[in-house]
Amino acid sequence: MRYNFIRFLALLLILQLFAACATTKFAVKRMAPAKYNITDIYELGVLGFSTEASSLSGEATEITRLVRNKLEESGFFKDVKTVSKFKGMPVETPLMIIPAFLADVGREAKVDALIFGQLEKYWSKTSEWQEKVEKEVSTGRYRTETYVEDGQTKTREVEIKKKEIEYVPHARREAQVGFRIGVIGMADGKFIGQDEFADGRRINAEGDSEIHGMPGEQTMLDEMLEKLSTRFVNCMTPHEVTEYIKMQSDKSSKEAIKLARAGKWDESIAMLEDVTNAEPSNAVVLYNLGIANEHEGRLEKAREYYREAMKLSNKPLYNEAWVRVHDIIQQNEKLKKQLGGR
Repeated sequence: MRYNFIRFLALLLILQLFAACATTKFAVKRMAPAKYNITDIYELGVLGFSTEASSLSGEATEITRLVRNKLEESGFFKDVKTVSKFKGMPVETPLMIIPAFLADVGREAKVDALIFGQLEKYWSKTSEWQEKVEKEVSTGRYRTETYVEDGQTKTREVEIKKKEIEYVPHARREAQVGFRIGVIGMADGKFIGQDEFADGRRINAEGDSEIHGMPGEQTMLDEMLEKLSTRFVNCMTPHEVTEYIKMQSDKSSKEAIKLARAGKWDESIAMLEDVTNAEPSNAVVLYNLGIANEHEGRLEKAREYYREAMKLSNKPLYNEAWVRVHDIIQQNEKLKKQLGGR
């Protein structure tokens, strides 16, 4: 009895600790600046992607088209155009290591920056095999079996089964896409940015229905290419991002969190402010005030509340929130410069 009571107390303590650590997530959308320094870039040239494998020339052309179209659709640049290779450029030389030639190409095309790239990986394959599986199946026949229960002999009908060998089909589908992209500014002929972009997928399936439900090889390649080209375009243009921030649950914040869930952020903030006036040493409430203000775009206030929470508690969550908002404030300054005059 005493042992069960101790177990009950332990369980109660665990539940209380869990409740204290519980969080409520909220999505926040904001504009993030381009990774590369494109402040003075208005006209872009896109050089056809190269590849060392002649069999991939069509795929390289498709990547060039996709990147160009995405940059044009962003509406951030005044003009995005396809640029032909410089006549004196040695074709056999990998494009990523000859920026001097490419700077001449861009100047000749009268663009502010030139994008070029090299397709390095673009493949897919499907493997199929069968695995031997032994299982029991019904014969539809039964036999009478006797057994003893409570000192009495009884009988029962037992199904007769037999072993069968089944060959189960399996399949594995794999795909990889990888390319390098560089961007050279014409003002000084130096790199504005250069990165490698790569992705790979592997899907395993067992049984006919799963195998038939697998995406095709080309579908996998197209999806990866779409994702990677978007990732590059985000390096070149301001773009929307979605982040998730967490309110921390406690008794004093309970009603304010309910208001936040209902989208009543101003009311939630007012309630939290009242609570922190009554409980100035409650780090959780101060942190939640930071979250509420961050959600509403009041970043300076949010950063101050996170700082106050950090003074009262050394929880990593509070420090992470302060660093996040501090970084966003700096990114917003960068964003203003990139958007200025456009």
